[in-house]
Amino acid sequence: MWGRSTYNRVMRRLRAHRIVILAVTVALILAATASAESERKKHGPISPPAIDVVYPKEGQRIRPVDSTFVIGSVTPGASLRINGHLIDIHRTGGFLAWLPVDKGEFTFRLRATDGFHFDSLDLPVTIADPRPIPPDSGVIIRNVRPMWNRTIRAGDEIEIRCDGTVGCDARYWIIGDVDSLGPFPMAEQHHERYSDFQTYRKDALLEDGPRYDQPPSGGRYTGVWRVPDIEGADTLMVRVELTGPPKKWLESRQRHYTTHYGPPTPIDTTIRTVRETAPGGLRPVDDLPPRVVEFTDSVQTLRMGPRLGYITIFQPYGVRTRWWGEAGPWTILQLAPGHIAWLEQDKTRLLPEGTPVPETFIARMYTKVSGDDVQFRVGTSERIPFKITVDDDLHHVRVILFGATSNTDWIEHDPDDDLIENITWSQMQRGVYVINLRLAQPVWGYDAHYDNKQFVLEFKRPPYVRDDLEGLTVAVDAGHSRDPGAIGPTGLMEKDANLKIAWKVHAELKERGADVVMTRLGDEHVALYDRPSLSVAESVDLFVSVHNNAVPDGVNPYYRNGTSTYYYHTFSRDFARHMHRRVLDATGLDDYGLTHGNFAVIRPTHYPSVLVECAFIILPEQEEMLMDDEFIERTAEGIVKGIEDFVEARLQR
Repeated sequence: MWGRSTYNRVMRRLRAHRIVILAVTVALILAATASAESERKKHGPISPPAIDVVYPKEGQRIRPVDSTFVIGSVTPGASLRINGHLIDIHRTGGFLAWLPVDKGEFTFRLRATDGFHFDSLDLPVTIADPRPIPPDSGVIIRNVRPMWNRTIRAGDEIEIRCDGTVGCDARYWIIGDVDSLGPFPMAEQHHERYSDFQTYRKDALLEDGPRYDQPPSGGRYTGVWRVPDIEGADTLMVRVELTGPPKKWLESRQRHYTTHYGPPTPIDTTIRTVRETAPGGLRPVDDLPPRVVEFTDSVQTLRMGPRLGYITIFQPYGVRTRWWGEAGPWTILQLAPGHIAWLEQDKTRLLPEGTPVPETFIARMYTKVSGDDVQFRVGTSERIPFKITVDDDLHHVRVILFGATSNTDWIEHDPDDDLIENITWSQMQRGVYVINLRLAQPVWGYDAHYDNKQFVLEFKRPPYVRDDLEGLTVAVDAGHSRDPGAIGPTGLMEKDANLKIAWKVHAELKERGADVVMTRLGDEHVALYDRPSLSVAESVDLFVSVHNNAVPDGVNPYYRNGTSTYYYHTFSRDFARHMHRRVLDATGLDDYGLTHGNFAVIRPTHYPSVLVECAFIILPEQEEMLMDDEFIERTAEGIVKGIEDFVEARLQR
């Protein structure tokens, strides 16, 4: 402790210097004020940090996830917290935050500060709730299927389905103007993961990727009805019944539900039974008289079922096949006995009764040199569905004609044809005629169509490329236009980044002597299916679609991102391999994979084609790269080198 004399001495000195201290303080304040005034005159008035959220939008409904991302930007130099979590801010001000969420109504609360000023934003969204209906005070039935009216035939297997309170006994009846059929049992299903993520994006399928685990949900009941021979029946309906579980089971399930999901409403141990009828009716049909449908669109895709995988693509206008039934907006087709396909109803028309079911007898096949290309022609009396596959070695092409029967006596070879080495055929079953073609060169591309009623498979010869890339025609597709595609944290739109890369590719290809077809030149809108149509019309030799990537809700973009390349046809796979290696080297980003992808722009069969996702525009660091001219140039050079490598490997020059 100080003595009194020391204390007095210190206080005298402070009083003596208080004028100096006051003067220094005033000087510092004036200097700070002058600096602020100088900055105001130079840059305008100082404003609080601004928050701009690109994703999600206010009120948006997000699929059931436990975490998702928020993308946006703040004034550079500011700090940001979202729901209390401190967020990393890139030097551009962009951010991508990966945050936990709760089911139901949820609000992201954003708070930004530069140390003196503050800005805040509340962003409400809805997180879908995947929880099953709890074993509460009543038994509930939801989503009874079939949801559409559909035709049925003896032997069909119809899935009966509903959601409801977990742990019930479930059964169904078939009711109508005949005696009721049933009851038939239904089984409760337990799902271990969010199945929509398993199919929506490959991240969830990777061994080292997220798994979206959740406890077994239950509450979905399924049954299968095999349609018997039914005489005199009109439309039938499906009635489902759930009977609530007993007290002991309810109490055990209640504990399980509370552990995983939180407390439900109080239970009622009274056994209750609830019934509900499916909205879709079942109309039995027989085979007399048979009906025929005709395809009314220029290009059809036949599927395994509603919105399911493809059986065959590019079926032209005027193809006819047997009508087998309908289900809501879908027409069911019988291509041949045992071969069922589905097609959108608005792309077909039902022909009048009495129209004969298409059946053609194949008597003659021949090859014909047409300019630079080689045609394989089959004499048919009808336009019938077909399927074409190319084997891995690219020398073997298989053509399946549905509704065709062998009467084959003649196979003629054009003496100038040096491409098709051998032609064989087989009748696999009634109405399924298979032709095998052996080629001297790997498939470059082909066009399958009808010339009147004659089936034509036209093989495209590889281009003759001279010095550099002279003689090659390349379509360069800048993805998106009216649809901006993905948007980066600071607002960079994918369509603009794509176009910038595409124009640089255009310049590099022109320097090497190639001809280039741009599917869009600027911000004009070019529809998705018009892009490949334009490329086919321009007889291009190669097609490259330029994109930049994003991920769906619930997938952590910091966990998996980088450069990826996609192909659809077997004969495009080598092109994709060369392209992927070169673009990956050019970007220096992680390898996001070389993948078969079902994208519309790379489905045409006329030429090898790829789609390249150069970078992840939603990541702040990679968005900044896409605004850097050096990165754009390097990426474009990688694309061009991928083209050069493929041409060098496939063409004898």
